[in-house]
Amino acid sequence: MLNTKQYPYKEAVLKDRKGDLNKRWYIHFRVWHKQKNRQVDKYDYEVNKFPDPGDRRKFARKFIKEINTMLAEGFIIDETTNPEKRKVVYLKDALFDMLEIKRGEWSKPTYNNYHNKVEIFTTWMKDQGKEFLPVDQLDQATVLSFLDTKAKEGKSAKTINHYRDTLKAIFLNVKRRNKELITNNPFADIEKRKEKDSRQNIAYIDNQKKELIGVIKHVDPILFYFVQFSYYTFMRPNEIRQLQRYNIQLSDDRIFIDAHKSKNKKDAFVTIPPAFKTTLENLIKNKSHHSFLFPGKIADYISKNLMSYRHKKILARFEWAQKGHTLYSWKHTGVVDAYRAGVDIKSLQLQLRHYNLEETDTYLKSLGLFTNTAILTKMPSLL
Repeated sequence: MLNTKQYPYKEAVLKDRKGDLNKRWYIHFRVWHKQKNRQVDKYDYEVNKFPDPGDRRKFARKFIKEINTMLAEGFIIDETTNPEKRKVVYLKDALFDMLEIKRGEWSKPTYNNYHNKVEIFTTWMKDQGKEFLPVDQLDQATVLSFLDTKAKEGKSAKTINHYRDTLKAIFLNVKRRNKELITNNPFADIEKRKEKDSRQNIAYIDNQKKELIGVIKHVDPILFYFVQFSYYTFMRPNEIRQLQRYNIQLSDDRIFIDAHKSKNKKDAFVTIPPAFKTTLENLIKNKSHHSFLFPGKIADYISKNLMSYRHKKILARFEWAQKGHTLYSWKHTGVVDAYRAGVDIKSLQLQLRHYNLEETDTYLKSLGLFTNTAILTKMPSLL
């Protein structure tokens, strides 16, 4: 609507994300909204339909000139006399924009996982001729077709469920920010596919544990320290490699894990078992307060996959080794041994840093453990 009174506004500009074509470009401006009695932000993503950066800028210059002319002439939004045309939000734009919004909240691996799944999904949508599908028109039939395509490609049920869960979560966030457009989540009622036991990250049994530790201690003492952290504290390899001297609080028998180093982004403590304390004392001896326990040759601490690589080389010596045996298996082995030694499920939950007991119960079952040991050991005979 054009109005003779001059209302405040902000001219349209192109946000080209510093020329990065992997990010969503957009045109932004602010216009007066009569009913809200304030300026409102407006975003237009049509520029992304041009793959060439030069074409994007050429289109943007023309479009921006048109918008700014309208704003200068007094254009405002007045829904009583001239309802604004219903805004079209494209699915692809909505998904990638949400990724950028969430980038700061997620760890880099989490962001990369979501980005990868969204990229694969939107590429498939493009191949189906639905690149510019409005976000509110995505239906369950389309989602099921995408998941079925993954099955036909030979993806496992676990992988397909991962696609489902990841896309469901990101779309839920899109829905919350577009309540006026989206009334349902097409991923919500899609059942998970039945997964077979993949035997990933299985625990080592007693003889395997003894043989493997014997070689690791002799061949790679630093790796042996690393393995003990995993076994005794149930910490993740990515957390262990970033540990510093100040994280080890021997006087309180605990290790502090900084939020920015933790997978769940929360400050936390794990207990140091007596069997591990002497080893820790030797490891931190003569280290300064901020020294890294596993320093790297180039960076402050070792690279992400270095210990996994060194462990894999040693593991290859044993005929019993199988695909599910990894460095991460030491965490599972520690949990299994603790459980069988009589450590209660609540204590395991605290050391595992699980959100609730149900999560711990599910984890124990995935390792093939019963959680109701009291019935097995204490139930009296009827006779």
